[in-house]
Amino acid sequence: MIPRSNLRVRWWLKMLISAAYHYSGLNRFMRALWAGGGVRVPIVTYHSISDGSPGSLQREKFLEQMDLIARRFTPVRLETVVDLIEGRVSRAAFGDRPPVVLTFDDGFVDNYELVLPVLERYGFPATLFVPTDFLGRENFWEQQHYHIPRREIVSAEQLREMHRRGLTLGAHTCSHPHLSELSDDAAEEEIARSRALLEDLIGEPVLTFAYPFGQVIDWSPATAAIVEKLGFLCACSTVWGTVHRRGDRYRLSRIAPEPFDTVWSFRWKLEGRFDWLRLMHLQKYRAAGLAHRLQGRVYPAATAAAAPATEHPRGGEA
Repeated sequence: MIPRSNLRVRWWLKMLISAAYHYSGLNRFMRALWAGGGVRVPIVTYHSISDGSPGSLQREKFLEQMDLIARRFTPVRLETVVDLIEGRVSRAAFGDRPPVVLTFDDGFVDNYELVLPVLERYGFPATLFVPTDFLGRENFWEQQHYHIPRREIVSAEQLREMHRRGLTLGAHTCSHPHLSELSDDAAEEEIARSRALLEDLIGEPVLTFAYPFGQVIDWSPATAAIVEKLGFLCACSTVWGTVHRRGDRYRLSRIAPEPFDTVWSFRWKLEGRFDWLRLMHLQKYRAAGLAHRLQGRVYPAATAAAAPATEHPRGGEA
């Protein structure tokens, strides 16, 4: 595990680069290149809200971020992003309070105990992605990172109650695998069965999906094609970036808070000042995919999905 002092140094380096990226004009240039100067929507991805240990954010940081969003942004449902990037809803409809989307991956119990009351208090919509094989268990899926502490996942009854109280549920597979390591048939089974289980649980259609782990070596263009074939409205990755008008709804980028974030740095992330990290993510995982192939492990997403955004027929949002 990376020492906490090193993580703080990394955070400060990212802050300095983000300031240079914004004030040099590169942010505006890249926005024009990627988004045609149009809509930019941040989709925030949270996991556990607890103590700031790996895979979690401190509760007090989360509360500060919700207060910032309440004052300066308009939280919208994930499904609204599709309308925004495809031009059915105008960015101007939100005035001086730009849209933002809240998502929570894996369905930890603290999302039920701590997050849900906060979302209810503010009236914020949010989407919860949960791996169905682990309901009422812990996050001990086979390929979990070793430094992530074990945490309890919500039960089926808690999940049903969260839906009744306003949260939208999204599919996140059954066993939380690296989908790029599965055959197309196995990947489709993971995705389709998890959605069917959730729909049986809540009695309503499940329209959204999030790729487990979510980087470009963890899913492939074939995976995205399966998600589209199954009739999902959209799918989220964890490749960094705000979503833009040229985005692909089956490769939606997201941004992530960090334990060292201040209200100031979190606002910068929402405004796209950290979007240079998108290029870093794509190059990092393209290199990782090459290394794995040299070792005899094939990650098709590391080459095809890491292609520049404008090369995809829909615009290529990773």
